[in-house]
Amino acid sequence: MYGSKRKSSNPAKENSSTPTKRLKFNEMSNKKPILNLSRLEWEFAELLKNSRYSGQMNKVIERFMLSGSQQYICALNYFLLIDKVIVFEERMSIYIKRKPIHWNEYNSRDSIYNCSLFKPILKAIASSETEVSIQSLPEGNLGDEIFEALIQEGVKDVFFLSKPFEKHFLHLCNITTITRFSCPLNYSDLSLLKSKPRNFKNKVDFKEIFQTKSEKYIF
Repeated sequence: MYGSKRKSSNPAKENSSTPTKRLKFNEMSNKKPILNLSRLEWEFAELLKNSRYSGQMNKVIERFMLSGSQQYICALNYFLLIDKVIVFEERMSIYIKRKPIHWNEYNSRDSIYNCSLFKPILKAIASSETEVSIQSLPEGNLGDEIFEALIQEGVKDVFFLSKPFEKHFLHLCNITTITRFSCPLNYSDLSLLKSKPRNFKNKVDFKEIFQTKSEKYIF
């Protein structure tokens, strides 16, 4: 009697419990730890701040972004917060003024152009609603990539120290979303702009205006 109960109960317990425990253990062992994303973003900002003038900023960026997928995403999220970018021939300065990262400046002796991850970083910067000021551009393809990435449909605030090259100016003319604009252009160039900025600053040659009768532009 007791023997029959042992045969009917014990094998059932062994068959039902053992595989279930192994499945749960395997599921838990395959899970990766989830890191605190806000903490990672803060750490990345601090790393940039502390390495700003050491000439090691590119190494810091590369080491952090390549250390894991979550770190990579957090770093790009940092560059999505940018409010203003100033482009120079040899470097790029960025400014962030919103929380949780207040005013920080990327103005390092180690130019971000030399960073091996500059292309995804540039794409992230271009995706933010940022003010773009182009003082000068790097030569060659890099300058073209930077201009076309930052000056695209959706950009609102654009400032140039000098008139863009012809190919860049033609690209600029097709943008329709610029609301604040400053650029030393000829009067004849103004009618080519598809954007009609509310805030516009330009040095005007009135002699050229009076001589040009076929073109009209409302200021």
